[in-house]
Parts: sequence; structure tokens; C-alpha cells
Amino acid sequence: MKKLLVAALLAVCFIAAMVQAEDAKPNIDPKADAILKKMFQTYRELKSYQGTATVQITQEQSGQKRTDKVTNNAIISRPNMVRLTRANDSGRTEFVSDGKTLLKYISDYGQYTVEPAPAQINMSDIKQWASLDPSVEHIFTENYYGEFIKVTKSLRYSGTDKIDGKELDVIEVEDQIEKSPEAWDRVTARIWLGKEDSLLHRYLTNMLKDTTDSNGRPISQRVTIDITYSNRQVNQPIAANAFAFSPPKDAKLVKEFKKEEGGDLVGQPAPDLALVSLEGAKVSLKDYRGKVVLLDFWATWCPPCRKELPHIQKLNDELKAKGLAVFGVNNEPPEKPIQFVKENKYSFTTLTDDGSACRSYRITAFPTLVIIDKEGKVREYLVGYQEESVLRSKIEALLK
Repeated sequence: MKKLLVAALLAVCFIAAMVQAEDAKPNIDPKADAILKKMFQTYRELKSYQGTATVQITQEQSGQKRTDKVTNNAIISRPNMVRLTRANDSGRTEFVSDGKTLLKYISDYGQYTVEPAPAQINMSDIKQWASLDPSVEHIFTENYYGEFIKVTKSLRYSGTDKIDGKELDVIEVEDQIEKSPEAWDRVTARIWLGKEDSLLHRYLTNMLKDTTDSNGRPISQRVTIDITYSNRQVNQPIAANAFAFSPPKDAKLVKEFKKEEGGDLVGQPAPDLALVSLEGAKVSLKDYRGKVVLLDFWATWCPPCRKELPHIQKLNDELKAKGLAVFGVNNEPPEKPIQFVKENKYSFTTLTDDGSACRSYRITAFPTLVIIDKEGKVREYLVGYQEESVLRSKIEALLK
């Protein structure tokens, strides 16, 4: 599942994996160093900031490629009025302080928290909520330059470029890498900085790793994080209502965020679904009472899903006449599953999810399969790839 917090964690993890090697002296270009220092100082001195950071994360491994897009909107008025919104196709997070009250919301959980706003917001308060927007990190980190330079292997000036007609300085960076099996082999970045405003305009990071699987076969991994900026204003007045936010009516107020486990649904009435199929038909789960229902939560980018889907099709073909109703549930933009289903000739009904079904069924990973009995109760909650024989035996037992 394309989770917001998973995407954010990816950014946090690659930063955490960079540590300064012992006795390593970074190769620092003085011109690049001076430009970066000015950029960090500019961000720290801002009184207010508004901007959109569009993040494209591309992961490649063993011929499989997955691209996620995350949009971060930031509105900041020092010292403690902040609104950070992160959103992708499957949901969003909100961190909103109006100077008196701090509200945090995670749509994947369907939960929000409320607490008094701190007198001054620091990086420790927002790290989880701003990890995909380096501009926001620069604003709230006291000594970002010091942290940056500690993990730098080389830093050089790479000339100028233009984005949207603006002349930019380009800096190239290579990071020190921790010597461990989990670390990346190489992490590099290109940074585009405004000559006039000293702000980030683009930040492109590449992470590379070559390893082998359990059978000694080579595996090449690559992750690219491309961040671009738009709609930016600095040191401009911000209306107070920009920091107003009300959580959705179905969100639950909690003391602390906790993802509810889907396994707890077993034995309980299945949450109803009211979704639309790829063909545009409205589907409600309650209309299938008296049948055994198989829900397959899947995604086109998920290798275990691709391996499992032929089993789902076969079960649909062979057990439909006996009372089985099969539904795939996909929360990607509809054009992706439409093309995928057509190319693979899958005839079971695929439903497009706006995120509500994944929340109701507490989906944390793809694939997840849910089997519902004739009385409408959840009988099986299976996370990960399942063999056809396993699914068949569980379904046939309920069809009797």
C-alpha cells in the first residue's frame, strides 16, 4: 500500500544511513560551501514562509519500478503558527498550530490528537511531519549546516541552470556512507539554489546499492527522490484562517496515534463497502449477504500481488457458480488498474478505493486478503502472498 508515513520514513531512513566515516576528510569546494551557508542562513532568518514541495519517489529493483508522488504544503509564521499538509493518492497528514492549539491528523489511521501549542515550534516537534520537505527542515533546525557537513564526502559547484526563467546555482554532493550491510553503496544529490533568493528550487537525491539474494543472484537497487518547489512566498503577511483545520467527522480523537490491527476484525461483522468498479458500477458489500466474499487489496506496483492475482482469477472462475463473490480493491488512480486488468485479462470485479475501504479494513500492506462468510462476518484476514491451495481450502469450507 502506498502509505504516506512509509514514504516519509524512506526519506528519514536514507538520511539516518549517512554517517561520517572515521578519519574521512570531506572534499569541500569553497564556492559551493559559501552558497550553501548563505542558503541555510536565509531559511533560519525567515519570519514567514509558504510553499509547495512536490516529491516524486522512484524505487527500482530487479526490473520492478514503482513511483510515488507526495505533495507537501507548508504555511509558517514564526514562532508557533504552522500548517504542514502531506498528501498522496491514499490519504494525508496534517500538523496545524494556530498559536494556541496544536492538532495532528493522520488519515491512514482515521485519528487526530489535540494539545496546547508550544510557545515556539522546533524541528523536534515537526520531524515526522516535514521529513519530505528540506526547506521546512532548514527553517526549524538550529544548525542544519553542521549536520549537513558531518555526512558530506564531497561538495562542489557545478555551474548554473535555469528553472522557470530563474537563474540558479547548482551544487553537487556525495555523502559519507556507513559501512554496514544495510547501508547504501552510494548517495549523491544535486541541489538547485536561487541566485537572488538563496532558496531551494529543486533537490534531487539518488541512492544506489548492489547486493545479492539468498541464491547469490545480483540485485540492483535504486531510489530517486526528486523535490521541486512552487507557489512560494516568503516574509509576507499570512491570514489567521490559514491555520484553521477541522478533522473529518469520521476521525477519532485519541491521546496518541495507534494503528488498529486488521486481525482484530476476525469474527466481527465485516465493514460495509460502497465503492465503484472500474466499469463504473456501484457496489455495496451488504448486497452480497448469503455469499462467501473474497476481498483482495492489491496494487499494480506490488510484486507479491502480481504473483497472487492469477490465483484470485482461477478461484473466481471455478467457485463463482458455487456462491463465491470476488472483489479486488485498488486505491491507485483508476487508469493504472484499468490498464493492468485489461492487459492480464482479469475478469473478477475490481473496485476503486478512495482510501475509505483501506481504513475500514485497517490495511497496512499489500496484498491483504479478507474472507467474509455468508452471514457477513470476517472469517480470515491474511496479510501477504497466499498459495492458491490455502485460499481454496478456506473458501470451500465456508461454501459448504
